Amino acid sequence: MKTTFSLKIELDSIQESITLNSNDFKFQTIRIEKSTSIKERLNKSNGSIQNTFDFNQLESDRIYSLSAIKKICLANRLRFLDTRFYKNDYPETVIQSIKKFEELHQTELHHFKIVAPKSNFKLHNYDDPLLFMSLGNDYYYLLDYWGNDLHWTRKIKALPLKNLFNLTLFTVVISILLTYFIQLFKTESLTISYQIIVFLFTWKSVIAIVFYSIIKTGNNVSEYNWNSEFYNK
Repeated sequence: MKTTFSLKIELDSIQESITLNSNDFKFQTIRIEKSTSIKERLNKSNGSIQNTFDFNQLESDRIYSLSAIKKICLANRLRFLDTRFYKNDYPETVIQSIKKFEELHQTELHHFKIVAPKSNFKLHNYDDPLLFMSLGNDYYYLLDYWGNDLHWTRKIKALPLKNLFNLTLFTVVISILLTYFIQLFKTESLTISYQIIVFLFTWKSVIAIVFYSIIKTGNNVSEYNWNSEFYNK
């Protein structure tokens, strides 16, 4: 069983070498009276209010670039969206992590992002989460992570739909296998030219079935929908 902790390790392994300094971000240390609860702010997060924080209090191993987050989303077919789209409840430990961060930085956070499977979001019509806050400049700070239902098979299942190249390669492999099985039922060996014709016919059929299924279910390859707010895109 692949836990979210192991997903965190995997995210760490692809984290790019980042050299940061305070000039990379617009920030200030402020004290704000809490006007709304943490859950309310999680449910309303849309990036309209920039987070403020004390740069010197940040843990460098929790800072990730957008490209590193994109890699984990593509590999596991996950979405990276504002928390206002997240429809499940947050564990109390997550709320406490945010509260602890706000007390340490004497601030109130508003812009949250989360990595989770598509089924965990309330998406417009057209699994295990990692909760981030925006630092600005396409950098994000990992606040917390939870859950334990991510399995190593998820990455294998997501591989064909990672991008168009993988999807095309998947149809080719399936077509080759089908061509091979068709030849097994023949009493005579097929000539090379006949095998090519059978393969091309099979490949065309497989492509038609795969793309019809994708359109019918409203899916797309992860390369194009890893950060999409729409269900059928």
